[in-house]
Amino acid sequence: MNYIWKEADKLGEGGFGQVFRGVEKESGVVVAIKKFKDACKFSNNQFGILSKIDHKNIVKMLAYEPELKNGTPVGIPVLIMELCNGENVEKMLLDPELCFGFHDDEYLLLLEGLSSAYEHLRQKNIVHRDTKPGNILCHKGEDGDTIYKLADFDAARELADGDTFESLGGTPQYALSKLSC
Repeated sequence: MNYIWKEADKLGEGGFGQVFRGVEKESGVVVAIKKFKDACKFSNNQFGILSKIDHKNIVKMLAYEPELKNGTPVGIPVLIMELCNGENVEKMLLDPELCFGFHDDEYLLLLEGLSSAYEHLRQKNIVHRDTKPGNILCHKGEDGDTIYKLADFDAARELADGDTFESLGGTPQYALSKLSC
């Protein structure tokens, strides 16, 4: 209702949906819009989790609203998020200059950002469950500083106080063993 995007502006695609570059109609602010593949991939749980998170190292959810075509709601809601202006870590590592990994200072910046994001999630009793290079985005701030942000909370779960969580989830190539949190 408040955002527009074109299928030609696809930024990426995963198991749960596609992400497009979009624009807020009123302000012209550029955003990322996630369109879910089908109703089975849509999860109110994800919106509930994302609404509880506000951290500089986690991609911010701005809104979610029904998808409209010609003014009529169709399908399932779309998720509107802040747009990171850099690549994901998986794509960054394809650069020949990084064939042996990040330089030490960049690697430490990445680890510091992820550690901070995970500490915030731990305080909120949230488990991400799908951390991989493709779900870590690079963003250059207006001041030129690099910020690494954790994205894609499709597999995330919230724990009740005192609960433990045991499951094998996320992307199979990165889910090598059963973890307990």
